[in-house]
This record gives sequence, structure tokens and C-alpha cells, in this order.
Amino acid sequence: MTENELQQLTAEIIKELKNDGESEYIERKISDSRFFGEYVSALSNGACLRNEEFGYLVFGVNDKNRKVEGTSVKRSDLERINIKRLLEPKVSYWIYSFYVDSEPIILVKISAAKGEPTFYEGQAYARVGEDKTSLKNLSSEQIRKIYNSTIDWSSITSDNAKIDDLDELALKKAREKFKEKRENSSYLKDIDEILINQLPGFLSAEAKKKKIENLLQEMSKKDQTIKNYGNAKSPKWKKLGEN
Repeated sequence: MTENELQQLTAEIIKELKNDGESEYIERKISDSRFFGEYVSALSNGACLRNEEFGYLVFGVNDKNRKVEGTSVKRSDLERINIKRLLEPKVSYWIYSFYVDSEPIILVKISAAKGEPTFYEGQAYARVGEDKTSLKNLSSEQIRKIYNSTIDWSSITSDNAKIDDLDELALKKAREKFKEKRENSSYLKDIDEILINQLPGFLSAEAKKKKIENLLQEMSKKDQTIKNYGNAKSPKWKKLGEN
């Protein structure tokens, strides 16, 4: 983004704050860069709740009067924190440094959560009024909205799927079915029926389907029980060694 575009965007953000008071997807600060990762999580989830494509963290705007006062935070300060490895799932954010009315401004543009909340160090955050809080403090309807948000599943890899997403009983039943059906490649339907009932009810049918696909792939890596003899778009899961 050019400096003019950034200045215009900042003006629009300030205008939004003046018109709307507090916002779930915008946070402004003068110089406190502590809890950077928590704010990225909160604003990513907040943007999703507000049906916005991005959330914004602005350093250099007074959080009381919404006036531009500049900041002592440097772009290099935030880059040095390097929170990307602690975000789950991976979410994109961009850090911009520029001036508004000769005052230094740092703007962090954060992609909205899609399909599931954005976590930082295993905890998902959100904004309620002026406060940053745990996502658990939101209503079940708000949390469901994040999980059911629009997402292009074809662009998502299975790297973040974990066996721990299901309980041990579900996995035990799944493995028993693999053994019982080892001579019958149609066993996948039975696995689907077992696993799908273990997933949260607020997930959409498409989200459940993708989660199961990811878990099956993770199982194939972890205990080598099964193997995908097809490809990512047309998977063909079979007992390892089965033709």
C-alpha cells in the first residue's frame, strides 16, 4: 500500500471509531506493544464476527479521543516479536509504518478468521467493548458464526489437523472399524458416521466433512493405518497395502 492509501485508510478507521464508538475489529494504541499476539487473535476473530475482511491494530491514535498523536513503537519492534509461529491456524498480517500529520503511525492489517477462530499460544481472544477477552466469554451464537464463516476448503491443507481433535473413544472405535472392514474398501462410510458424531454440533456439514478428511490424513501419518491412494481433490483412503 502507498503512503497515501495508508493515510486514507487510517482516516477511515478513525472515522469508524468516532461513528461507532468501540469496534470488534479495530484497536488503537499509543505505544503499548505488549500482548501483540493476543490482539492479532482478537481482531482476526472480531473481523469475522463483523463480516469484515480485515481487522486493524493502529499504534499512534489515542484510544480516548481518537486523535492522532504518534507512537514510539517501531515496525522492527513488532517484526522482532515474530508471533506467526504461535498463531493457529496460520493467519496473515501486514505491518505498515508511515506518517499522518507528521506523526509516526504503525498500522497492522490482519486477515479475518475463516472457518475456525484464530488462536494465539493455544488461546482464542475477542473484543467486547473496550476489553480484550477470551473467546469463551462470547455467546455460543457468536462462536458458531466464526466456525460457520465462509471458507474455501480447497485452499486449506491438512497440516494443522491433530489426532487430539477427537477423544480417545472415537479413535478407538475408528481403528476397530478399520480392522473389521480391512477386506472391504467401503469401510470409509462407517468411519465417517463414527467421527462426524464426535465433532461439535455448531460446525457446518462442509466443515465436518473437511475436518474428517484432515483427521484421516493425520492418522495416516501418525500410525500408518491407512493411506490415500488417490489425490487431495479425489481421496481414496484404503487399508495400507490394500489394492
